[in-house]
Amino acid sequence: MSRKILVADLLCGAGGSSTGCRRALADLGFDMDLVCVNHWPTAIETHKRNHPEARHYVQDIATVRPHLLVPEGYLDLLMASPTCTHHSVARGGKPTSDQQRSDPWHIITWLTELRVKRIIIENVWEFTGWGPVDPRTGRPVASRKGEYFQAWTATLQRLGFELEWRKLNAADYGDATTRQRFILIGRSDGCKLRWPMPTHRRRSEIGDSLFSDALPWRPARDIIDWSIKGKSIFNRPKALAPKTIARIYNGAVKEGWPEPYLVILRNHMSARGLDLPLPTIAANGTHIGLAEPVIMNGRKGNQAKAVSTDPIPTLDTKGGVWLAEPLVLSQHNSGAPRPVGDPIPTVTTGGNGAAHALISPYYGSGSGETCVGVSEPLPTVTSKARFGMVAPVTHRDGSDRARDVSEPLPTITGANRGELAFVAGTDRYDILFRMLEPHELAAAMGFIGDGETYEFAGTKTDQIKQIGNAVSVAMMRAVVGALMADAPPRQEVEAEWREAAE
Repeated sequence: MSRKILVADLLCGAGGSSTGCRRALADLGFDMDLVCVNHWPTAIETHKRNHPEARHYVQDIATVRPHLLVPEGYLDLLMASPTCTHHSVARGGKPTSDQQRSDPWHIITWLTELRVKRIIIENVWEFTGWGPVDPRTGRPVASRKGEYFQAWTATLQRLGFELEWRKLNAADYGDATTRQRFILIGRSDGCKLRWPMPTHRRRSEIGDSLFSDALPWRPARDIIDWSIKGKSIFNRPKALAPKTIARIYNGAVKEGWPEPYLVILRNHMSARGLDLPLPTIAANGTHIGLAEPVIMNGRKGNQAKAVSTDPIPTLDTKGGVWLAEPLVLSQHNSGAPRPVGDPIPTVTTGGNGAAHALISPYYGSGSGETCVGVSEPLPTVTSKARFGMVAPVTHRDGSDRARDVSEPLPTITGANRGELAFVAGTDRYDILFRMLEPHELAAAMGFIGDGETYEFAGTKTDQIKQIGNAVSVAMMRAVVGALMADAPPRQEVEAEWREAAE
């Protein structure tokens, strides 16, 4: 008989924590008996589609009675992701209230009504600064920063839990996003707390003997669906915002036009290549766009080829097409084109090395220099579509004949407050731009990949919101795997609780 672990996932959302937990327990040879609570029916519907065996409750965590939902009276593991939007810097300083920030206190009810052995709490790192809000301004009182957080953790400790918390980066555990989150783990059985070792690192860190066995961060290119093409940034029925154009332009300059890149349209994040994970996918906007370069071949009517998946079109010696060897362009200023049979140039922390496409997040004020190459992880995924993809398209003499990728491109200048302007000449360039789709964002967060699929309920906006609010799957898989590695069979736990009750 397989070992079974009783788990509750509070504010479970679409199921990032549940999915990571299920995979971790399977790695350890356990089955999972799961209880889920969330107030949003759409999120629960998504959770049901992917975890049909779980017990689902559409209820407010503030009013639910744990002993009714978990008649067994105990939990091997309690996971919770209290609402983070009222702590996150992604709010941009918008007013809030103590009531809106009170979710963590409701977890205490579960720890007093049930016998809980282990806990995992996930939130934004700013949660550690949780304190009183000025009722007049709706903003946190700076002089009392962290006061509520300290009281809350002290309460957990008085209930018998040994606690530790850290800031973890999802990219360090195999997700294609650099989402960083507060993770608290705790145990009430007196046993040692265990953290997972990172499995992935920046390429620049892998040379260090300490991380010699680590894999490189998963690049954003791994999760991009290259079959979806963007639209020209020019002559749109609704013109792109000037700041968006500025970010696309700066990304083109930074990432080595015409390689594709990520355009990140939030805060002050800069352009990045596709060899690193996506930035954090946040919960309040469409923040990342993909700029993808396209090279046209010489056959009349042929489709453009994206250099991100095919450095140049397949060429032959027949009429209308030149015979050429595929090349990879380096981002180094002096980098020469190199055959695809050669190793890709080193990807450095300065953004040098081989480049492909760029992604732009769309949230925050932004400085105009917010693009990232698809060689990097995605930024934080938010709950609205905030990522655009940009791609330059090369045309020669106004036709669709191929341009030699070893030739330098004409100078790209900035005009009209950073909008793109091009030097007049015989060459014409275009940029294809689109937002990343839900299935791409879900792949960055670890829901999809390695034979795993995930079905989201609701509209496209609903799906992006669920993904942006989710917990990174691979990171949670690692945390659960470390914390539950010494878990006994359920039968032993039940006997232990019965003995304690007597």
